[in-house]
Amino acid sequence: MQIGILGNNYRDTTLLIVERIINRLEGRGVQVNICPEIYTGLPDRYRSQSHVSELKAFVGNDAFLSVGGDGTFLTSAALIGNREIPILGVNTGRLGFLSDSSIEQLEQSVDDLIAGNVEIERRSVLHVVSSDSSIKGRRYALNEIAVLKQDHASMISVEATVDGRLLNIYQADGLIISTPTGSTAYNLSVGGPLLVPESPSFVISPVATHSLTVRPLVIPDTWRIHLRIGSRSGNYLISIDGRSQTLQQLTELTIERARYDVLVVHTKGSDFMDTLRKKLLWGSDTRN
Repeated sequence: MQIGILGNNYRDTTLLIVERIINRLEGRGVQVNICPEIYTGLPDRYRSQSHVSELKAFVGNDAFLSVGGDGTFLTSAALIGNREIPILGVNTGRLGFLSDSSIEQLEQSVDDLIAGNVEIERRSVLHVVSSDSSIKGRRYALNEIAVLKQDHASMISVEATVDGRLLNIYQADGLIISTPTGSTAYNLSVGGPLLVPESPSFVISPVATHSLTVRPLVIPDTWRIHLRIGSRSGNYLISIDGRSQTLQQLTELTIERARYDVLVVHTKGSDFMDTLRKKLLWGSDTRN
């Protein structure tokens, strides 16, 4: 069995957690492949072990541990891409909505992963294509794709067509297209609805719309979304899971469900509703 470890070394605790993972895997015949950012920071005693090596390629790994917060998980999912290798998130951040394992549960979560005592959830992914091929880097998002006005620009106009039919011309600061996974992220902050991860749907949510009658809309994830953007500044921002770049307003976008899913590992007994209550304080009554 091979397990890859992805993360960054921005936090001092990351290396300590990775050392705990290696110690847990030691003597179990598991090959541990660690991303360069973490591997170079490990003490020599770990790098000299025969079953620990620097990650050179994604092929051959049976699963990955993403050590960090939700941002690290999104980066890990982007790096793994369409390989559909299961990812277990180890949360070292604050909310950690995508990361199923806490630091306190680390050893048990690693044991469960090795033993196969886990559940694997398929999460849909968004794919965006521009009319002029001007989007740089990855064009896939696990959470959301958003078109936004630039910092000091006035609102933008977004003509949205879904399944070949005009939906609306939004006058707003932006428009978010979210997966069920991303419904608890940017979409939630603008008042969009939450979707259960298995929902075959996307959410279209405006950002600071200039209309009281426009609300977020849930659509089937089989529909293709086409966007035409107008801006007084002549350009706009596209954000793909938080990775932003500027596009010209003549650049049209087509967004649809990708042909692959991201596989998210959960320990058995983990439940989305329970996560809502614990991490988002769903239904919590704070009255004395």
